[in-house]
Amino acid sequence: MKENKGITLIALIITIIVILILAGISIAMLAGNNSILNRAGQSRVANALGAAKDNVNIAVMAAVQDYYQSVYDATSVNGTYTQSGLDKYVTDHIKANNSNSEYNLSTIDVSFGNWSKSGTGASITLTYTPDSSSVTGTLENGVMTWGAINSNGQVDENQNTETVVEGSISDWVLNDAKDAILFYIGGDITEDTFVIPNYVDGNKISYIGEGAPIWVQKGGPTSFMVGKKLQISEGITQIRNNAFVNCQFSGDLILPTTISTIGESVFTNCTGLTGRLVIPYGVQTIGNNAFRETRFETIEIDAENIVDGWFVPFDPTNGRAVNTTCESIVLGTHVRTIGNYVFAAYTGASSITIGENVETIGNFAFSGCTNANLDITVPSGVTSVGTNAFENVERVHYSGTLNYNSWGAKKYNDQQ
Repeated sequence: MKENKGITLIALIITIIVILILAGISIAMLAGNNSILNRAGQSRVANALGAAKDNVNIAVMAAVQDYYQSVYDATSVNGTYTQSGLDKYVTDHIKANNSNSEYNLSTIDVSFGNWSKSGTGASITLTYTPDSSSVTGTLENGVMTWGAINSNGQVDENQNTETVVEGSISDWVLNDAKDAILFYIGGDITEDTFVIPNYVDGNKISYIGEGAPIWVQKGGPTSFMVGKKLQISEGITQIRNNAFVNCQFSGDLILPTTISTIGESVFTNCTGLTGRLVIPYGVQTIGNNAFRETRFETIEIDAENIVDGWFVPFDPTNGRAVNTTCESIVLGTHVRTIGNYVFAAYTGASSITIGENVETIGNFAFSGCTNANLDITVPSGVTSVGTNAFENVERVHYSGTLNYNSWGAKKYNDQQ
């Protein structure tokens, strides 16, 4: 009996020891660094982190989408889309090919926003579809042409073609390819604006002129111009040399937002043009003397580079032409370069606004702008200002780091 009790006690002790060992193992499995509970907690944390990352990514993508839509869609209160917004999307996503100054079309990125593209080689078509409608633009040799752009530089989202302004072959002489207007042979008009059409008998017009005024076949300037504004229809991209030299149009000059090239002496000596001139963002080339001796009261420019000789060229031998009638000059946010002598001797200008993104101002650019009320602010980000760029300007404000001693202004900032 005693022997059986001893064996039972030993078995009980062994059982307790085994139970304790198993309990220790179980506790270690549940609570150790590599325990089941710890791994479960880590899994929960990992899942939570993954969900958080997904939410962050979604938020970032939404923010990027909103950014691109705000910058490139440029939605306005009346449901239109600005050409500058659409153009900015294109220019920000296409790299220039320096060898031929054309765009490398293969680099177009249409991954953001409601964009699609088609075509290869020298031309391509981009389509922007905000809702159920679309706006189509065609890029050829680096020039973007958008359909349905109105005179305010906006694109109607409900149209995908430009407004057709049809002319009659009885009024216009075309070139052999039927894509350019050479001469006007029609009579006087009753309207107050003379409109250059973008179609003549169904032929799409791309440019105007070919080295001579458009009325030469009528024997010189005629009464159809007198007292009329001049408007050039959307879709036309070029005005070639001398097309309107010595014209008798008056008031505003209405250029299309599609214009990219204005040739030499196009509006030289058009002294009746005294109203408002807007040079749109897409303009890349303006020839020498293009606007010499015009008398616009307001000039607004948003072209990227304002080149020497566009307006009042300087002649060191015979002196410079003087413009006394222009009261206001506004250089927009796309302007990067202002050339030499561009606005020299605009003595009537009492207001000159230089866009915040201008980087270079050439020699004598505003020299002789001597209106006593003129006060010009130079953007702080300007990196280069030429000699006597502001010669005899009443006052120049500047808060950047460049040395302005050679700029030639009478006063700087708050000097008395």
